[in-house]
Amino acid sequence: MSQPCDFCTKQKLREHGRWAWSCFNPLLQRHFDLYDSVIDFRGRKARLEIAYDVTDHVAEKRLILHGDIEQLIAHCARLLNDSNGNMHTLLNTTLEEIGRFLEADRCYIFELHGRTACNTHEWCHRGVSSQQKNLQHVPQAAYARWLGPLLSGSSVFLPDVEDIARISPVEYAYLKPQGIKSVLVEPLNVSGELFGFLGVDNPAPHRVQETRITLASISKFMGSTIERFRLINTLEHHSHHDALTGLGNRHLFRQELEALSGPGAAILLLEVNGLKKINETYGMQYGDELLARIGDMLGKLAETGRAFRLSGGEFAILWSSIDKAAFADTQ
Repeated sequence: MSQPCDFCTKQKLREHGRWAWSCFNPLLQRHFDLYDSVIDFRGRKARLEIAYDVTDHVAEKRLILHGDIEQLIAHCARLLNDSNGNMHTLLNTTLEEIGRFLEADRCYIFELHGRTACNTHEWCHRGVSSQQKNLQHVPQAAYARWLGPLLSGSSVFLPDVEDIARISPVEYAYLKPQGIKSVLVEPLNVSGELFGFLGVDNPAPHRVQETRITLASISKFMGSTIERFRLINTLEHHSHHDALTGLGNRHLFRQELEALSGPGAAILLLEVNGLKKINETYGMQYGDELLARIGDMLGKLAETGRAFRLSGGEFAILWSSIDKAAFADTQ
């Protein structure tokens, strides 16, 4: 094309930020959230666009449920879609809404990391002690019986924890000291894989059926929210880092330069001579490998500073504070 397409979002982009929008693709019959950002790609500005399929998310919003459950799920969906909040706050606020509605003691999120699980978010009813610090790197043996159902997309409900004392002593040893009498957990999927689980301890007996419906619906919104923030973080990273070397790019260099305050700052500028000839003689792949090796070397050389690739074969190291003798040794 000799000029941008009519639908191009180029004019809406900023060098230090991102632009998000939604659309429905009639050909695919799918809804998408799109995140656009300017990135530095091999010394040139480029637009990175990530399209995130939210069709299932939109469908969940349209579910017709009953009474208070419908209102709670709609409210939590709005909370989790707040573009101005940070992920930690949005998830914790949602846990509180769920816990209060279900009249539960605790409501929490566990993330799976290899063969352990970590309690990353938690809400506790007044008078109930927090367990989050005690539930880091929980061994798989404590929740091994849950993995099968969770991986298949099913919830796990223990109406009476005492029933598992003999069946699964390790599981019982973790649940009993927390004062858990009953527990319901729902799988938390992100990018189509089991990310962790959403759990509720001791929901009110008359809320058990509502607990199942509530967690099944809201866990999907939570999974979508976690994935959305992952994509945003990816955009943030690519808009401030060079894709080839992993070093900060020119945009990040300018930001850190403007943020400098006080004496002792120093900048070392370097340029690879003959890069064009190297590419022409040995090929672009060889040139890229050379730049990557240089970037790795400068990253180690910087030590107390930070290395950047500004463009092509131009690099820089920035120190916010360094004495003259140490700077001279670096040169």
